[in-house]
Amino acid sequence: MKLVYIYLFLFSAASFSKDTIKKTFNFKENRSDIIEECFEAHTNEILHFEFNSLEDVDFNIHWHKNDEIYFLEKISSIKTNLNSFTIPKDDSYCIMFKKRGEANNEILLQYYIEPYES
Repeated sequence: MKLVYIYLFLFSAASFSKDTIKKTFNFKENRSDIIEECFEAHTNEILHFEFNSLEDVDFNIHWHKNDEIYFLEKISSIKTNLNSFTIPKDDSYCIMFKKRGEANNEILLQYYIEPYES
């Protein structure tokens, strides 16, 4: 089963940039129910991302302002997602996965920021 997800992940990578960041996360190694990948982005840049998970996870992309949390996307119980978003403002953003259940889940993530060209 793991090999199938790896194959799908690598297969779809063809549409990504040479600057794509690729990471593998494992909840067992992380010893937490939450995994975050954070990055800086600027207004009107485009975030391209894809992830594949062996088990369902809760997923979101967010940023903080004071005590408020703002979401670009928030989905419960998902295994895979391929999407793009225009960044609304200069800030630090986080791609977050929350574990569902007791499985030692593995997540393959790739993303890149497409620079804004006026």
